[in-house]
Amino acid sequence: MIGSSRPTALVTGGSNGAGYDVARALLADGYVVVLHARTAEQSWDAAQRLVDSGADPTRVHPVAADFAHLDEIVLLTRQIAAEHPVLDLIVNAATIVGTDRCVITENGSELAVQVHRLAPILLTRGLVEPMSRASAPRVLWHHDGISVVPAQRRGAD
Repeated sequence: MIGSSRPTALVTGGSNGAGYDVARALLADGYVVVLHARTAEQSWDAAQRLVDSGADPTRVHPVAADFAHLDEIVLLTRQIAAEHPVLDLIVNAATIVGTDRCVITENGSELAVQVHRLAPILLTRGLVEPMSRASAPRVLWHHDGISVVPAQRRGAD
C-alpha cells in the first residue's frame, strides 16, 4: 500500500496451508499482507476468510499468478512493485502436491522445480527495488510436503 507506515509482506501460496497460516500471523503482527494464490478467485476467497476471521480488510491485498507460467510472475512483480513501493518481507510458501510423474511446463522446466525454486527466484529478483527500500528486508522459504520425483531416462522400460 502506497505510503503505509506498517511493514508489508508478500506471502506466496497464501490461499491455504502454511501460506495462509503465515499470512494470518503476519496480519496479527500488524503487517500489510500481499496475499498470493494461483488464481484470482483463490486469492480473493482466502482474503475474505481472513477478513471474516477479524483481519483488517485494508491490510489484505489479494494477487494472483500461476507459478507454472513464468510470464505471469513477471506481471505480478510489476503489479506489486507499483502498488507497494516498499516491501519488507517475502515468504515463499507456494507449493504443489507431488505426483509420481514428471510434468514439464511451457517454459521447459519440471513443474515442481519451477514452482518451488525458479518462480520464487524470479519473483524475488523482480522485487529487488521495493525490497531495497525496506530497512531490514528478508526473504523466507517455507515449503512443506515437497516431494522429488526422479526423472526417467528416455528409452527406459
